[in-house]
Amino acid sequence: MDNINIGLYAGDLTYDPPDKNKKIGVIALSTDVTAERDFARILPMDALGVYVTRVAFENPTTPENLRKMAPLITQAAGLILPEEQLDAICYSCTAASVVIGDDAINALVHAARPNLPVVTPSGAAVRALKTLGAKHISVVTPYLVETSQPMAAYFQAQGLSLAKFLCLGLESDLDMARVDPASIIKAALASQTNQTDAFFLSCTALQAADVVAELERQTGKPVVTSNQACAWELAHHTNLRVNAGNGAACSCMPCDRSPQMAFQSPIELSDIKTAAQRIAPCIRTTPLVASESLSRLTKTPVYLKLEHHQITNSFKLRGASNAVMALPEAAKQRGVVGVSTGNHGRGLAHAARENGVRCIICMSQLVPQNKIDGIKALGAEVRIVGQSQDDAQIEVDHLVAAQGMTMIPPFDHPDIVAGQASLGLELFEALPELQNVLVPVSGGGLISGVASALKALKKDVKIIAVSMERGAAMHACLQAGKPILVKEEATLADSLGGGIGLDNQITFNITQNLVDEFILVSETEIAQAIHHAYWQERQIIEGSGAVCLAALLSQKVKPEGNTIACVTGGNIDLVVHHRIISGENVNISDP
Repeated sequence: MDNINIGLYAGDLTYDPPDKNKKIGVIALSTDVTAERDFARILPMDALGVYVTRVAFENPTTPENLRKMAPLITQAAGLILPEEQLDAICYSCTAASVVIGDDAINALVHAARPNLPVVTPSGAAVRALKTLGAKHISVVTPYLVETSQPMAAYFQAQGLSLAKFLCLGLESDLDMARVDPASIIKAALASQTNQTDAFFLSCTALQAADVVAELERQTGKPVVTSNQACAWELAHHTNLRVNAGNGAACSCMPCDRSPQMAFQSPIELSDIKTAAQRIAPCIRTTPLVASESLSRLTKTPVYLKLEHHQITNSFKLRGASNAVMALPEAAKQRGVVGVSTGNHGRGLAHAARENGVRCIICMSQLVPQNKIDGIKALGAEVRIVGQSQDDAQIEVDHLVAAQGMTMIPPFDHPDIVAGQASLGLELFEALPELQNVLVPVSGGGLISGVASALKALKKDVKIIAVSMERGAAMHACLQAGKPILVKEEATLADSLGGGIGLDNQITFNITQNLVDEFILVSETEIAQAIHHAYWQERQIIEGSGAVCLAALLSQKVKPEGNTIACVTGGNIDLVVHHRIISGENVNISDP
């Protein structure tokens, strides 16, 4: 059925097996068939249904024409199956995902399908290349020069050096689909330099899957295509594995790594050191102190990283500062927006103020008033929306789409993770012989950064995640094997509340691969840890900052060797704190 009035070709059902329990939606150009074909070859179609809605597109593929599609994306997403019947949505145009922007496309799709993970070719390709360890890439793109230039800038902004960027200069997606495999190989070989350590064949219309194996054979270098990168992430979100044959070369698919190949964090040590240097003037190097009481209890040396002594009383300032400072000037002028359970909002508000950037923080009604007041005091606008972080995220998506603001997420962003990872560098510099590190976990930004830093510096260090029993989202997602919705519950560790995002791209994968153990602690154990911190360690800490102490005090973890417990926040309601240290049994869910 065509609906020319809104420029969409709706209801173009490509695959509809009646018994498929995994389903993805694809938003494609009106003439693009290559992406569908490649998905059929790469993804296990015997276990997956694919539904395509097409967006009418005006050639040539100039940035101006690509931007015209933006208003249609929300409508296209709404024409696919009902949300409860879908597992993920893929926006299938590499050039448009660069020109319009990954964050903007996510916001536009989420306006119609707020709870679904969204895959874009450009973002998926960057993550695939970084997972493979690529640093200097050769890119072959079929687009016009004016369209290719933003793509070159995009990859460089993502930290990938361009060994060579070769543009074929084609005007239409139909022309791109007609490029024969031999010509693609010839162009790719022409793009190779002595620096090239990987290839990226851009454009979902290009018949790139047909040449991957041959190009890898001739060059000995990994090759990533737009469609393969999308297929990898779609398989991740639907908990399926890609086919090993049929044109899908395993070497370019991160989810098909050989079991012998060690996981490589997409947040590299060089990224972390750059972030640490960037934010050094804006943060404190917080103390690492020995805990005599915990060392006696555990019969092993225990140290506390007092990150609640940070300027905003939380580690979150590290990632927020790095993300804001890394923004282009144009983005700073439009302002930043974020969703927060409190501490990220405080860090982002402080970082924005220090850099002269407008800031809006969206929060759920579960966030304590003291944290809301703290953010307002730093000059940010606060919007209270709904009963969960997911509800607040809808308002964030609206601000991104309507006002062009940049979303700075609390955890799932490379600049955020790299900034948080600076804490890991401090741990290693202060105690190189460290053996165990306990880290509080919510969305995984801190533990992903700390694990990425420490595993790069000391491979045998043990990373132990700790969270609360009530609404531990990352733990539930790891148990499920993929990001899932987790009910948010009232807890003393309120800063650890909220989901990890169904379209989580970074922290779930790092946590899944680099964290060695995961401990959950009860509300009683958290309260006991706050009590212990005050009377034994002379520290005032919040519930989220107390969970690692709770794990040690309850002896749910029994470490051997030098052990660091990260104490990550001190923004606690002092009335609640007084009740806890006075020995009162505090139930945070009580009115």
